[in-house]
Amino acid sequence: MATINIEKLSLKELVALDHKLKIAISEVRAREKAELKKKLAVLASEHGYSVSELVGVSGRGASKTKGIAKYANPDDPSDTWTGRGRKPRWVIARLKKGAKMSDFEILRASKLNKYSDNELSELWSLCLGFLSGPASGSCGIGADVCDRRRYRYEASS
Repeated sequence: MATINIEKLSLKELVALDHKLKIAISEVRAREKAELKKKLAVLASEHGYSVSELVGVSGRGASKTKGIAKYANPDDPSDTWTGRGRKPRWVIARLKKGAKMSDFEILRASKLNKYSDNELSELWSLCLGFLSGPASGSCGIGADVCDRRRYRYEASS
């Protein structure tokens, strides 16, 4: 490989050299990346896997995972919203009528720890009586009550 004395080059020549170097570096990176992908594919297939099974799907075609639902429509509990993106029509309509976002929250076990067993039992019965569709969060409330009571019983024995 020929050596270049960069101290004797003009600014125009240095800029041209810099441009050529950036192009060469990106080409070598792309080539090495393609070679590595081939090696990974061969290694994965030797063990009965695909690369996507081992590292997950990535790139433009990757599907985004949906977030956990934080809010539910009181009229249709299966209609939920994660709190991300645009607000659904049912949220906007209820907020205009004076409702608060906390009115739509789905109760989670971590939020229920502040309630007593009796309060949880009342919440659970209210949920079961109110919901005409699938009992979205109420089963979890009932399970929390049962787990708490079982834990207290075992601890006291």
